[in-house]
Amino acid sequence: MNVRIEELPAMRVGAIRHVGSYNNLSAAFANLAPIIERDGLLTQHHGEMIAFYHDDPAEWPASALRADVGVSLDEATPLPEGLTEVRVSAGSYACATLVGPYVGLGASWAELLGEWLRASGKQIGPGAPFEVYRTKRAPPARELCTDLYVPVSLPRSRDQHRRTGAPFIEAIPQQQAQSSARRL
Repeated sequence: MNVRIEELPAMRVGAIRHVGSYNNLSAAFANLAPIIERDGLLTQHHGEMIAFYHDDPAEWPASALRADVGVSLDEATPLPEGLTEVRVSAGSYACATLVGPYVGLGASWAELLGEWLRASGKQIGPGAPFEVYRTKRAPPARELCTDLYVPVSLPRSRDQHRRTGAPFIEAIPQQQAQSSARRL
C-alpha cells in the first residue's frame, strides 16, 4: 500500500447521517443525490463526495455504526436544506488511494489502519477517518478512484512524559477512545 502524508486545509461538508452497517451507505447516498442535483453542488468549487466513519466496526454492532455521507462545500455556499454541516480540521492526514471497485475498500481500510499505522510510528489524531470519491461520473468499477484519509499525529514519547509530568497514554485509535467515551 502506498501511503502518503498530506497537510489538508480545513473543509466544510454538507452531510446526511447514516446509522447502520457501513456496507449499506448506498441508501444514504441515494438520499443525498436529489439534494446535490437540486442545488448543483457537484459543479461548485470543492464539490466532492465524502463519507466519514465515526465508529470502529470491531467495537460496535453493525446496527449502531455511525457515518456521515456528504458533499464538500465552499464557505460562501449556504448549507442546503436537509443537510447537516460537518467540519474537518486542517492537519496531517495519512492518505491511500484505491483504484477499482468499492468492494476493495474494507481491505484497504484494514491495511491502512492496521499494518501501515503500526509500522508508521504515528497514531490516529483527532477527527474521523473519511473517504473522498474522486470519480465524478459513473465509469466502469475498475476505474473508480477513492482516497482514504486518516488524521494522524506523532505519539507522545515516554521522554516527553518524564519532562512534563503529564500522564503517558499509549496510542489509542480514535474510534476506541470514542467508544469508551460513549459508554460513560
